Amino acid sequence: MENERNPWEVIEEENVANAHKTATKKRRAARRRTASMWFLGVVKWILLIVLVLGFVYTVLIHPVNKLKLRILLGDSYTMNLKAFNYNTFDWQSVGQIKVDGNLIYISYNGNRIYYEVDGETIYEYKMIDGGWEKEKIDEQIIAFGGSEEDAVDLSVLLDRRNYRWAKEKLFVCRIKDGVDIGQFDKVEFYRVGGKYEMKLYIDGNSATIVFEDIGKTQINPPWK
Repeated sequence: MENERNPWEVIEEENVANAHKTATKKRRAARRRTASMWFLGVVKWILLIVLVLGFVYTVLIHPVNKLKLRILLGDSYTMNLKAFNYNTFDWQSVGQIKVDGNLIYISYNGNRIYYEVDGETIYEYKMIDGGWEKEKIDEQIIAFGGSEEDAVDLSVLLDRRNYRWAKEKLFVCRIKDGVDIGQFDKVEFYRVGGKYEMKLYIDGNSATIVFEDIGKTQINPPWK
């Protein structure tokens, strides 16, 4: 018959078509392998960078700067002031300082004081005759010490350059000799239980400042 095709021609065409499909599959598989290798390469570099940054942060960055970085990113924190009670032989809270953005709350000896920072201007809120009164002030807000002359500003205590590693204590930083720390004999900074702590020594006694609730502290202004 005139329209009847040669079986060998049909077989040859099928072989060509199958070869084309096989070649197409191989090219696709090769592209997938190339993309997979590229992706794995990128992941390896990302993991390497993360490991390097983690090493730098853990080993090379000073713990004081670690705390300041966390405070900067969290924009809020709480400082609990604790003193050792020799009657009960344990640490007891004697005061608290909260910072939430531009608001500061200080509780000490039954007193409650709020501060609001507006640019370079500082306002103090005090409870007077059952109401809150606002007053502009020109002084440091957070300082530690007995008298105003002996007080130490927090910026001094959180300056990494003022510390050196204590030789006899592991992972403990101590204020360098020559740094003005007012009436305090010694100041140490360290991290314990995932929290940063600062210990202030004076006349054989000590008090501890515990930094916690970083990024979680909230202040609700009572005058609003």
